[in-house]
Amino acid sequence: MKNLLSILASFSFFATPVLSLSVNLNSEESEVEEKVILKVEDIQNDLHQQLNNVFETVEEVINKINSNSVEDLTFIADLNNNNEDLLSYGYKSFNVKITIKDNSKKYKWENNDSSSVYLTFAVYVDGRNKIISNDIDNILKNQFKNKIYNSSFEAKKDILTSKLNQDVRILNIKEINKNDTNLNEIYQIIYDLELSLNNDKKWDNESVLTKIMTITTKIDGRNKIDGKSISNQIELLLKDKVFLSEDEACLALESLEYDGKEYAQITNIKIKENQTRIKSDALTLQYDLKINDFIKNSWLDQNRENDTFSSEIELQVDNRSIIDFQQITNNINNQLNQQHFTSVSQAQSYINDQQLTNGIQIVNIVADKSNATYDDVIFAVEFALTDPNAYKWSDESITNKSNSFTTKVDNRSIIDFQQITININNQLNQQHFTSVSQAQSYINDQQLTNGIQIVNIVADKPNATYDDVIFAVEFALTDPNAYKWSDELITNKSNSFTTKVDARVSLSKDLTNLDLGYFTWNDSNAESVIKEQLIAKNSNVKLSEIEISNITNSSAIVNVITNSKIYLKETINIRLEKDVRVKLSSVLNIRDLGLITTTNKNINANIINAIKIKNSNVNTSEISLTQINVNNLQNASAKVNVKSNSKTYFSETFTINFKIEKKGLIYSSSSRIYIPEFEKLTNTSALAFLSKKINTIEWSDVEVIEIKQTSRRYDSAYQIYKIEGYITIRPKTDSLYYTQNTNGVNILMESW
Repeated sequence: MKNLLSILASFSFFATPVLSLSVNLNSEESEVEEKVILKVEDIQNDLHQQLNNVFETVEEVINKINSNSVEDLTFIADLNNNNEDLLSYGYKSFNVKITIKDNSKKYKWENNDSSSVYLTFAVYVDGRNKIISNDIDNILKNQFKNKIYNSSFEAKKDILTSKLNQDVRILNIKEINKNDTNLNEIYQIIYDLELSLNNDKKWDNESVLTKIMTITTKIDGRNKIDGKSISNQIELLLKDKVFLSEDEACLALESLEYDGKEYAQITNIKIKENQTRIKSDALTLQYDLKINDFIKNSWLDQNRENDTFSSEIELQVDNRSIIDFQQITNNINNQLNQQHFTSVSQAQSYINDQQLTNGIQIVNIVADKSNATYDDVIFAVEFALTDPNAYKWSDESITNKSNSFTTKVDNRSIIDFQQITININNQLNQQHFTSVSQAQSYINDQQLTNGIQIVNIVADKPNATYDDVIFAVEFALTDPNAYKWSDELITNKSNSFTTKVDARVSLSKDLTNLDLGYFTWNDSNAESVIKEQLIAKNSNVKLSEIEISNITNSSAIVNVITNSKIYLKETINIRLEKDVRVKLSSVLNIRDLGLITTTNKNINANIINAIKIKNSNVNTSEISLTQINVNNLQNASAKVNVKSNSKTYFSETFTINFKIEKKGLIYSSSSRIYIPEFEKLTNTSALAFLSKKINTIEWSDVEVIEIKQTSRRYDSAYQIYKIEGYITIRPKTDSLYYTQNTNGVNILMESW
């Protein structure tokens, strides 16, 4: 049976049918010795199908043919030497040698005893570089989209002489459409351009020699006005004139008569921004020339879609700012009259720091009384223009001017009595005074403003301990020549201040121990008992000034009584613990526990557990066991004691009785338990090992009495010794859990 190996490839070229190679050259059944018979005609047809395509290089064609080689069958292709390489594209001839390996057991030729056959194929090879159509189309559109021509002839001439790309040439131009606009002299013409490429290039998406691409051009046949010429004429007409202001210069430009005014008018006149100039120097104006009839006329060299031509002109203007000196002096006098100066230097600095009108500055100040402390002072002040090129006085002069200013200097410190009293009141409101003398000392020690002092203080209630006290306080200036009150007076002033005197103390001062401890009371005497306990631990507390509330078994609140003369109003939480113990006999009613099962190790816990089962209300954490007697298992006993620090039960001791029930030691499993190193076991290690493997035996009540090896044999398959045996255990002689068993029980073991 033969299997066919499919050798598939594809190749397409310009107007040649598509073929595929589909010959199976491998056999998956190695037992079959019959050879595959190859037909030259079939292979030739399959190669035709693979090569029916366009290849970019000769090497690509050769690799394609050679890739059909399989075991015992090789394809070798090369270029026919008769090919002419004048062009980089076209059909080229390839020789193909197909050889069956000598002594091949897989293949043989039909009707041919030779090992090789030779075939020739013509394959289309095209290695030219591609030109992207969209790129050329974009170049065309970008190159001509902003151009405006005076006529269609001018447009065609420019298009035909344009350089698009070194690989692309314009062969022909054809007008295909004319689009009129609402302006008769302006229209669009659409042209089809026939483009060809150099011989080493080809179009990217079509197998054609030339391509047609479309562009749109704009034609403007209107009368052309030379805006630059009109601008130059305007500059010549105005260049020798000097204007007194910017407005005058703008008006002269606006009303100017010039040749061409019937075609374009001057509009939109404005001063150029960010220009550096002297006020008496040149001024640059910007303006637009606007076409009067845009349907018939357009600019010669400017954007023809815009009816304005922008330009600028430089004119001579003296527009220095005028400064009114009389107004300046009036303003300074008005400011001085509103000020209070404490020294000549302060007044001089104030004058010197005046925010004057732009363009002037103070260059000199002289005072007639430089050392005056309380007097009228005359200041001679000299003013100058900061820039004579930008400013001038209202009398047209530019020289310095002087003026005299009179102001009062009074360097006495002003003391605001109202603010002093407010400050003292604010301070008193933040204080707690325990005596009249303390409050009076506080007022007398106030850190007052420099220049005043307290000369007398009188309290209306000198002996008050808990009351509002009014203090009459008299104030005086320390030096009337250096200070004055804010009302310009210098005589003494008085004021009354009210503050509270409160000699009460905080309850926390006397009540320091807040934990009253553990004691007993009942509802009828709770407050009195708690007060007794409180005074026992806080001897300074005045019980008549407090009351107790919110009493619980663990806490209470101590409150200062209303209108207390000793303590401040306050509440303090105290801790206490009520004795709520009961007799153990009231809950431990059943004292015969009956039968219990236990080991020696756990006897204490098991008795406690039995007590809890029989007497569920007993808090077993508060009791302990002593004198456990198990000499007679049918009449065993123990002492139950209340723990010494119990807060649940009063101290008591009881005897309880119980019986201990033993069980037989049983282990019936026939399965062997694996134990490592059986031969090294000791009684102790064996017991420890078994306690981890078997959880049905109370191991604390048993002992190992024998470790027996019953067999030992060699296992050749695993190359180990397999050991079998048993461990014998029995109850300990003092076991409370198991009945005595002399022979014990065996537990089967194995090891290897």
